[in-house]
Amino acid sequence: MRVRDLLRLIDGLSYGQRMRLLAERAAELSGLLDELGQGSAFERTLGVQIAEVTRTTSYVGRLLRDPEPSVQSRALAAVVRGVPVSDDELRILYDDAPAALRTKLVALVRRTRREHLAVRLIDEHRARWGDVAAAGLLEAADGATVERLLPELAYCVSPGMWRRLARQHPEEVLAYADRTLPAGEDRDEWWQGVGHGVAAVVAHGTLVAGVALRLIERAVPADDLPVAVLDIIGPLTDRDPAGVLAMLMAPDRRGVVGRALRPALRRRLSRYSDDELVGLGGGWCGRSWLGCCRSWRRRGGRGSSRE
Repeated sequence: MRVRDLLRLIDGLSYGQRMRLLAERAAELSGLLDELGQGSAFERTLGVQIAEVTRTTSYVGRLLRDPEPSVQSRALAAVVRGVPVSDDELRILYDDAPAALRTKLVALVRRTRREHLAVRLIDEHRARWGDVAAAGLLEAADGATVERLLPELAYCVSPGMWRRLARQHPEEVLAYADRTLPAGEDRDEWWQGVGHGVAAVVAHGTLVAGVALRLIERAVPADDLPVAVLDIIGPLTDRDPAGVLAMLMAPDRRGVVGRALRPALRRRLSRYSDDELVGLGGGWCGRSWLGCCRSWRRRGGRGSSRE
């Protein structure tokens, strides 16, 4: 079969039909890769799809340098999906990459958890492109690199990045959070940053979730509940229902009960006795607080928190 025969074969097929045909006949069609690689952008993309199935690393590696962005993106996607292009080849590609490709390569390193490559790149990436760019590689690096660089890069780690970093490196995130927890009551900056990572450790249910719970108890303000805590109020209740009840019943936090009563918490009210729920209500609800709770239970946590 020649490329022209393949093009006639797929003419008129839907995208899904074309993908199925290429996958089913990839071994047979792999002999066309050299010819496809010299063809149009569409033909080169067909070659990437065949090479992804056959794991033809050389073809995909070559197309990572394709001048056509759509072809290059398809080759990058093939690497993400498992075509074993080596760290060395990606590193060489990174060294000469324009800004748009470099950003995609960093995203690839994160998504595929190429730890060794992330460690090799992160210091150079920081020197050339700054702290914000380097922070994007932290979650893919090893624990030693995170421990070394986090004190210097934490200021540019976003809440979302903290949550992802906590999933990959919970112990390093908790150690940094413990070291940087302010002694006084002014902890807003801490909660807007690494506090999201601490909360994420609880939400992810890692082996060190108990350490995170104790840190939250120490760090939570006396008169408020930070957004990072409210965002995990459901998993937090699963792990420590008594602790959540104590936080909400603290006299200076009565004003935050309404914000805490999200559906995630309402669905878990059955964990508490009627006496505990009455104590939690404490006159906050305009009509029978216990009646509100029973109504939420019947509706699975749905409904207004001020019905």
